[in-house]
Amino acid sequence: MRFCVLVIAALVALSLPAGAQVLVESGIGDPMIGEGGTGKTDDGFYVTAGHVFDRRLTDGPGAGPGRVVRCEYWEVHGSSFAEASPYPVKPRPGQLYELRCFADDVLLPGYPTFVIHDPSVITGPAVSTEEIALFAYRSMVFEDPAPVTNPSTVQIVGIPTWLAVTGRLDYPSVSAAAGPVWASVRPDLRDVVFTMPNGDTVRCDRTSDMTLVWSAANGATQTSDCSYTFLANGDQPGFEPLRADIIAVTTWDLYRQTNLQPVEHWWTIHRETIAVPVIVRELQAVIN
Repeated sequence: MRFCVLVIAALVALSLPAGAQVLVESGIGDPMIGEGGTGKTDDGFYVTAGHVFDRRLTDGPGAGPGRVVRCEYWEVHGSSFAEASPYPVKPRPGQLYELRCFADDVLLPGYPTFVIHDPSVITGPAVSTEEIALFAYRSMVFEDPAPVTNPSTVQIVGIPTWLAVTGRLDYPSVSAAAGPVWASVRPDLRDVVFTMPNGDTVRCDRTSDMTLVWSAANGATQTSDCSYTFLANGDQPGFEPLRADIIAVTTWDLYRQTNLQPVEHWWTIHRETIAVPVIVRELQAVIN
């Protein structure tokens, strides 16, 4: 699977999940930092986030350069922007509002705009913590793992088949920022699960020699916990060989740090799936 950085237009709807940073300013300028939701003050609320045009990869965790975006909702009393309320308000879900977003007190292009308020969405270029984490993750380029078997193609019933995964399995963390929001995502190899043609599974990790490939030069004493023995070649009449795929699924745990949770913590997983064609043959078929 390959991921590429997507260039998102300024006026696309961007998600602001529960973990996004919300800055609520009171009428006397006392800031309060929260982790999601909105706050009610006499003169409205402000959302502090990055700007979509300032998203960039960084050398490590921490805030990067960018603009702070402040967004406000204004009540609509008519059918034009001129008929909006004279001050920002706390919005209610499902109601029509005028949305204004600013950078350094300058109205951003595309604003004001009419929106039906959805607590999980800000329409426009505001970038939340969750989105910058996704931006970092989607900037990762995972190579296709290279699963191998020995014997390489023809598997003999009753003789262990060695399973392994070669190629790149370890990757560095990727960090990104936009204004005051930042995230760093680090993949950590969990395991590879081989699903056999008959549905049996073999789970291998670093403790089970999952990267060890059998070598004739190393003698007959070699062993591996990442192996499987076929007991039959399927429902093949007359000992005909079974042609099928072993499905290898490699899984990485993704850990992240963000401006909201600077201590690294588990986030989600990433998987790559590869099919390995094999032929399973009964030894009797060879003798005959």
